[in-house]
Amino acid sequence: MIEDDRLPKKQLYILYLEDVPKHKWACKAVGISDDTSKRWRDEDSDFADACEIALSSWVRRNVKKSSPEFQLERLLSEDFKERKDVTSGDKPIPIYPVNVPGNNSNQEDKPIK
Repeated sequence: MIEDDRLPKKQLYILYLEDVPKHKWACKAVGISDDTSKRWRDEDSDFADACEIALSSWVRRNVKKSSPEFQLERLLSEDFKERKDVTSGDKPIPIYPVNVPGNNSNQEDKPIK
């Protein structure tokens, strides 16, 4: 990180991001503008990297507190978000095929021979 008179504020900024993962609120906490924060991240790649690490750290700590369903839907949304079928009146589309044994569908499982 660039060592100058801004270093103490940059360090406080990073500590704040570890607890509250929003640049807007970190700016308010250390008394700088959003533009200043952006400029610091553009000028100082070590500071930008430290910000990303702080944000990632927050996500890792807090995602463990959420339900597995929430984690799947939010973190892996491309694979697990609820799908809507526009041809059937916006009814959810099952992720798994209906005729697969053991998928908890309303159809009875056929014995495997």
